[in-house]
Amino acid sequence: MPNSQTLVILNYFSDCYKELKGHSSGSDFRSFNSRILLAIYSEMTFPGLSIEADEMETHTLTSKLSEAWFAYETLLPNIVRLGFESEKPEKIKSYGSASTIQEAIALHRNFVSLGVPFGKASTFDDARITDAYLEILMEGSINDFCESIRNITSTADSRDKTQAYLLHLEEHSLGLQKDLLLLSYNAITNSIHTTTPHHVMSIAYAVRNQYVHAGETFSSGIEDLNIKSTLLAACFTFVSQYALIIATQLIIYSMEGKH
Repeated sequence: MPNSQTLVILNYFSDCYKELKGHSSGSDFRSFNSRILLAIYSEMTFPGLSIEADEMETHTLTSKLSEAWFAYETLLPNIVRLGFESEKPEKIKSYGSASTIQEAIALHRNFVSLGVPFGKASTFDDARITDAYLEILMEGSINDFCESIRNITSTADSRDKTQAYLLHLEEHSLGLQKDLLLLSYNAITNSIHTTTPHHVMSIAYAVRNQYVHAGETFSSGIEDLNIKSTLLAACFTFVSQYALIIATQLIIYSMEGKH
């Protein structure tokens, strides 16, 4: 079952979606509504398969996180159409002499960028959330994510294992997705950085890509399944909530007759 924060956001979305049904834009969010409910409420069982509980949990979370990402992707055309797209930076500042996480570790450098690489994970402009209640819900979702992963980033051993898994994701990513993961790596494993939605969404997108294109299994990239499950569960919860918040803001904007 979804947690209480997810249910609160889902109920707010559902109320707005019901009001939109008679509106000319009502069909624009039908696919999202179906997919996000599938992601949130789907359950998986493995009858007849000999599989450990932690292996089953990790695989299930990988699948559910991918489904949540697919639901978010259905919103991308509406984000662009309604003008909620992030501004594309003219030029991303080079990461100095390091271009990968591995190089940065070897050089003892911290990645710094003047802008956020533009990609699917950062398409929505978070500054465009104008509904006051959604702003509160967004803040709560980010805080809950950070709290959820605190136990895997607060000690050196678990933090090293978390970073190793992010290394695995980065190694199998391409182009701007690498840049986004570099920012995510710093943000969620370094307490001096503020975690933002695109940090979490970048990790989710990398997991989704691994799952769809590279045969991601429960043991991929990490041996400690408790750490992987903790990270995947936190990402799944946030992606579901973030997608619902975005959809609700877009619906409110549509109902106000601004489009």
